[in-house]
Amino acid sequence: YIAGGFVLGEVLALLPVAWIAGILAVMAAGVCCLRKYGRSPMYWLLPVFCVWGLVWVKSDDKHWQEYRRTAQALEEQTIDLEGRVAGIGESSQRGRVTLELTSVTLNIGGETKGYGDVLAYLDRGQGNASLGMKVRLKGELKPFDRPGNPGEFDLAAYYHAIGLEGRFYGESLEITDHGSSVYLEGLRQIRRRAAEILGRICTEKDRGIFRAMVLGEKTELSAEVKTLYQRNGI
Repeated sequence: YIAGGFVLGEVLALLPVAWIAGILAVMAAGVCCLRKYGRSPMYWLLPVFCVWGLVWVKSDDKHWQEYRRTAQALEEQTIDLEGRVAGIGESSQRGRVTLELTSVTLNIGGETKGYGDVLAYLDRGQGNASLGMKVRLKGELKPFDRPGNPGEFDLAAYYHAIGLEGRFYGESLEITDHGSSVYLEGLRQIRRRAAEILGRICTEKDRGIFRAMVLGEKTELSAEVKTLYQRNGI
């Protein structure tokens, strides 16, 4: 009842207000009838968690739209961003490093403003950050692209679903807190070492495929191979 009610609430959040009100009214009436005939009070969990799921999605969408408006307003501006490193990716093909940053704050004209998690792009050699460290970046914040044509892949919705609300193109990096996570950084170094081994024993074409399959790193996949996998739904 909890799971079913919550998922139904998520679905209702996508419908017009009139439909939402009507479905909730019918559901409440049905629960009252069941209670009248001595059925379990557990039925009350269905509408309660349905409303919870509805409110959750509406609140999430409100924050998402707010983040997008902020990023759009700051495009073409150089700002300071501070956050904690939760993920690090490296691409030898593009010669850059990507940082997944959480607990993000923006410094806009001397004022500090909270923001959602972001994906930061840096040129290799701009600073060696480790997982758990807190860093300050200077650069440009941009929103992820929405589809321009019907049926086109929604990049912004995809990244929002995995918790990332914008992309940041960093020009410089400064470490403000060196307290890295020994455990997570150790796992990352093992993964990095495995990627180096795959780079030595595989051909250039196969290296990207094996790194994606074995290590979950898709940055080395060529555009051609990536398109073939997408077309086949893999």
